Amino acid sequence: MEFRAADLLHYAALFPAAVAGERQWKAARVQILSGPAWTLFEAGRPVLLCGLYPLHSGILEAWLMMPPHRRPGAAALRFLLESAATGLPERIVIARIDDANPAGRRLARLAGFVPVDEFLPGTAIRTWVRPAAGNVTRHAHA
Repeated sequence: MEFRAADLLHYAALFPAAVAGERQWKAARVQILSGPAWTLFEAGRPVLLCGLYPLHSGILEAWLMMPPHRRPGAAALRFLLESAATGLPERIVIARIDDANPAGRRLARLAGFVPVDEFLPGTAIRTWVRPAAGNVTRHAHA
């Protein structure tokens, strides 16, 4: 298992055009090119992508992209958080997880995230926070 800098070819290998539509391609492009992003390789093959998207001043959003047959990426999430802690220690890291996603909620808890009472408008997608320096507070938008 190894992490390498992510690129759009890794995304294309994981999500062929028949699986990922134009909307997903555009979203992946923004995430991969906007902040630090990595691909997890196992046996020389890409298995998932992850990264930190600069959401607001001082706030990064952790993201994972994996094919539906993959199990949640605990190793990738740990790598992301360690990268943020060492390279960007002053930043708060958030994740957005649908309340109907028990695997995502479990993974977030294992990684030290805590849920807050903030949702994307009109959805059940809740914000989870793993703050800088262990200071748990409700994050504020810039």
